[in-house]
Amino acid sequence: MNYDTKAAAERLKKEYDRLRYTAWLMIGIVIAVILVSAFRKFWLTLVFIAAALFLQLFVFRKMQKQYVRHAVEENLRATVCRVLNTDKVTDKGEEFLSKDVIRGADLIPVMEQSGAVNIFTGVTGYSGTGSKRMEVTSCDVALTKHQEGTKVSAEILCGNWIHIELPHGTGYQFLVQENKVQGITAGEKDGDPGEEQPLRLPERFYRQLEKLREYTTGSLSMKVSDDTADIFLKDRFLAASFSARAEVTQKMLDWNPLPELEKVLDLVWTLI
Repeated sequence: MNYDTKAAAERLKKEYDRLRYTAWLMIGIVIAVILVSAFRKFWLTLVFIAAALFLQLFVFRKMQKQYVRHAVEENLRATVCRVLNTDKVTDKGEEFLSKDVIRGADLIPVMEQSGAVNIFTGVTGYSGTGSKRMEVTSCDVALTKHQEGTKVSAEILCGNWIHIELPHGTGYQFLVQENKVQGITAGEKDGDPGEEQPLRLPERFYRQLEKLREYTTGSLSMKVSDDTADIFLKDRFLAASFSARAEVTQKMLDWNPLPELEKVLDLVWTLI
């Protein structure tokens, strides 16, 4: 996928300039308020105060949010989207990844309460071609995890959730948590939990898993259920921390916020 980072940086610079000019306009209005109040122009003072408040609440803050959102989107199109052959980016991740998918994966014991699953910035695309094509969705999430055996009943986990639709069934059913890989089977109809099973995975899977663990600064949880894979990278995110107070440069757009994604794909490819 072709993407012109230089052109994106120029678009953001124009947007930042408009944001800066608006800030100077607000400062000018505040100075005008001081001046007219010194001459005791009551109604004129009220007009300038109202104008300043309007700009701050309904124009300037909106421009700040849009600028940061556009910076995040352009950064993802310059980096992650190239890996996934797409330009589909959203700040409302539920457009690409449903809460039911996260709950259904049963990778994290998410609480049942409304609001326990929140999905934010997301990207969706694919890796591979033809019969080897995998559909890939990556979204930043905040999950409220149920805690057992502790004084705290719940814990909020934040990170990136990667859902992959594999091109065909692999025959594998396993879970990766806390540096342990274990095979699982579905529970019985009476609701008994799945049991740990002897597991034989390709040796290259373990090598790639170790590379990913050594590389990422977050912690990894993973579940493979035949033709789907769900991976949660705790404390790793798509959305970079851009600020409306600074101009976003081309170098900043070229910085990859989630380089682990390529290593996750390399890991899953070992199963196909």
